[in-house]
Amino acid sequence: MEIAKVFLFVTEGTLQRKRYTLEGSARCVIGRATDCDIRLNPGQGAGVVSERHCVVDITQATVRVRDLGSLTGTFVNGQKLQAPSVADTADADQANSSTWQTLEAGDVLRVGHALIRVAVCKMEQAADEPVYSHSVLWL
Repeated sequence: MEIAKVFLFVTEGTLQRKRYTLEGSARCVIGRATDCDIRLNPGQGAGVVSERHCVVDITQATVRVRDLGSLTGTFVNGQKLQAPSVADTADADQANSSTWQTLEAGDVLRVGHALIRVAVCKMEQAADEPVYSHSVLWL
């Protein structure tokens, strides 16, 4: 099934209750640098977040996350992601499957103090997107 949209709901941290919508093939960098797509503000408990901490990548068929060599790590459902090799860190587009973690609807990312719940809207659900995007529980 083709993915229409991915919603990232921040449930804890400095951006609590904020929702990000990613459509089509997209890439979302999370970190504290000013050019990150989701910026976790420094000085508000985000000191444990690297400038470019992790990346969420969306294709037509998958949603996946990869740590970008952060000092504190990226976690999916409480499990720390494998750290990338030096070569992988140098090339952020490197598709080494061992450093990517596939995400499913309901998974929770932990980046520093932020918790981010993942919701995936498949093409057949896209017509009901307003109902779907508001039906995810803010836990």
